[in-house]
Amino acid sequence: MKKFLSITAAILVLLFVSFWAYVQYQRSTARSTPVRKDAAMIVRVDVYDIYKSLLRDYFKLEKKKKDRLVEGLGIPSDVYIYNLQGWQPTTLFATLPVEDSAALVRSLTRHTGSWQPVMQASAAGVYIRQSPDRTWTIAYTATTFAVSWSPRKENTAVVLTEILQQKNTQPLKDSRLSAVNRLPGHISFTDGSMQGHIDFERGQVLAEAVIPAPQLQVPALMQYRRPASDAALRLWYLAGADAWLRHKTFTLDTLTLQGDSLLAAGVTGIALTVSGSVIQKDTIVAYEYNDDFEKVATVTIKEDSVPGIYATLYGNGPALATQLKQCHWLRSDSSIVNPAVFPLYRLYAQSQREGLYLGTVAHAPVGNLVPTTNFFNLFIDFEKLGLQKEFVPLKPYTRVLKQLDASATLVPEHMVQARAKLQLQDPARHALLQLLAL
Repeated sequence: MKKFLSITAAILVLLFVSFWAYVQYQRSTARSTPVRKDAAMIVRVDVYDIYKSLLRDYFKLEKKKKDRLVEGLGIPSDVYIYNLQGWQPTTLFATLPVEDSAALVRSLTRHTGSWQPVMQASAAGVYIRQSPDRTWTIAYTATTFAVSWSPRKENTAVVLTEILQQKNTQPLKDSRLSAVNRLPGHISFTDGSMQGHIDFERGQVLAEAVIPAPQLQVPALMQYRRPASDAALRLWYLAGADAWLRHKTFTLDTLTLQGDSLLAAGVTGIALTVSGSVIQKDTIVAYEYNDDFEKVATVTIKEDSVPGIYATLYGNGPALATQLKQCHWLRSDSSIVNPAVFPLYRLYAQSQREGLYLGTVAHAPVGNLVPTTNFFNLFIDFEKLGLQKEFVPLKPYTRVLKQLDASATLVPEHMVQARAKLQLQDPARHALLQLLAL
């Protein structure tokens, strides 16, 4: 019996060591993936770690045979996606190994029959096709598959050809962005100075990033007004407005507003809360003729249910009101926002000690000022938001979401530490399975 147990243990150890060695070999191979020398930011998808986190849920899934979108491709331990310096940040590139070129060609013929070949960028042994809307471009050889996604429809065919021919490329391990391999997380990213990661857990998604912000000015004392208990959304930003106002011009219809004018009024931040519905009343006067053919006014009250919107533009309240009135974004008496600026509901305005209040209720709600170390915070309760008729169209896109809580804090050496937690409806099910609705 002891001999049997010893042999069994030895086999298990050998299997574990072999599997570990295989994983390390696959990771080493993936980290030699050629990437462009001018890569600006890179994202690593740790496929093996994602598979490992899904194991417990995988066996509970109803097994259905599904056609793979693209067959013949190998799935490495890590997939790398990156953008390029001088290109739109949203134009992304990635490569995958080809395991079966014949299967790949058959699959592409079946799924991309309407895609157009790109002849001008073709080279010996390189085949390129582009989607009808020109946002997707694929290129492949017998050994490598490359793909780009460009919502701005940039011409990526030449770059894909160079990637496949390993021109202007280098192994990722020799790149300035190789630090992405040392970062934790199912998804990690860096541009050399900024870095972060995302993890998919049971019932939630966690994200964290550290970003340099040398120009950010955060006040020593930060406070926010505690929102109502039924708040579906709250947002505040308390680190100055220079970056998003200086030299900017905002135009709505025929109305314009200069960001520099708001800075001159001392804008330092903004806070917004969306809570349960409130009632706005309108007096409607109609004229009718009575039996004596006299014109008589008839007054009726119209009631509309609208979201409870409470916003504060922090700064010099009277100066802000004056600036907005001069450019006609506020009515002449400074009490109501011009309907041309915000046509959905009546938006009231009121100067306060801490700034200018704007909201669907005439007077700013009274609430305690609470100190905070976060200069930015965003909280969304998707269930409460979905109860309001104005946000019902969003339900199909948020049905698996429960709450989002994101914040940012200034840490030493002028770095911003940002964190976010997205809670999903089923706390016992893997987040990826819920997000992908599997």
